[in-house]
Amino acid sequence: MVNTRRLDSNWNEEAEPRQPGQIKQSLPPKKGSVDVSIAQEEARRNAGVRIPVEAEGVHEELKSFDHWVVWKAIPKGDGKLDKWPYNARSGELASTRDSRTWSTFEEALSTYIRDGWDGIGFVFSSGDPFTGIDFDKVRNPETGAVDDWVREWLDTFDGYAEVSPSGTGIHVLIKGKVTNRKRTTIEVYSLERFFTVTGVRP
Repeated sequence: MVNTRRLDSNWNEEAEPRQPGQIKQSLPPKKGSVDVSIAQEEARRNAGVRIPVEAEGVHEELKSFDHWVVWKAIPKGDGKLDKWPYNARSGELASTRDSRTWSTFEEALSTYIRDGWDGIGFVFSSGDPFTGIDFDKVRNPETGAVDDWVREWLDTFDGYAEVSPSGTGIHVLIKGKVTNRKRTTIEVYSLERFFTVTGVRP
């Protein structure tokens, strides 16, 4: 049984991308002015990223692990998006199996702000105690209303919850490890996956 201990105080989906040799992506433009910042925000919205990172809302216990990456939204042929993790230090593709491609929270946040990445993410591994639960398409991005059954679930588990970058999902982190699993509206990850992190509470 999973240990769902509550995380203190204010206490998120992604499969690892193909091997680096299978894709070449140019880095976003560097942030040099207010105009560029506005352009970056518009680009994020066009990529389906409605919720920017609020660093102060990210739980301190998560920040203490050097499991952080930045990520970029990559369009897929079916009109959906993949979220690919990148090394915040080098700008190269990161691996959810190689901790040398991860960084500190501060490094990932700085790179996200400076270079206009779509977001930051946390990599789950055997070196941390967390499991991430992803509820997809359960929140109205315009009103912020969360489906009743998810709200009841959140009240029951009382974990650290936040809004997904699209504004339509809810991510929850609890303590305890389980086998990765994926269903229609719920995905659960504990190892070799990363969660996008926003710090925005539902």
